[in-house]
Amino acid sequence: MMIERYAKNGWLKHGAKMFGSGDRLWAARRLYFDYVKSRGGSVGVIDTERPKVDGGKKDFDLRGNSAARENFLKAFKVLNPLWQKMIEKIVLEDKELEILTLDYKKNLSKAKKELSAALDCLILHYMAQDQKDINDARCFR
Repeated sequence: MMIERYAKNGWLKHGAKMFGSGDRLWAARRLYFDYVKSRGGSVGVIDTERPKVDGGKKDFDLRGNSAARENFLKAFKVLNPLWQKMIEKIVLEDKELEILTLDYKKNLSKAKKELSAALDCLILHYMAQDQKDINDARCFR
């Protein structure tokens, strides 16, 4: 993935001091996997020629895909429009950022800071979501 290449090149070291580049990479991967799960086919066609086996899937992932789509959209909406474009390009499309050649060092530094800030925002979102899930699980015990 392109985000892993950016991490190796030191791009993800420019955000909040409490997070490291591994944390930012984790958030990018999590968003990507939510994106991939949300795009999967939600309802399959039953193949009547295949033998039926007990214990198979019964709901064809309809709820799973809608939950993944909801998780992805919630996380993506946390980002401002500039960050959405960067994350879409690097993480979801797996492409390099196009940095203007005029005043290259200034633009490069700004891009690194913006990417790290966007991933910091995703980390906070996912941490809050995980904490909510833990608290919800405690309520049902």
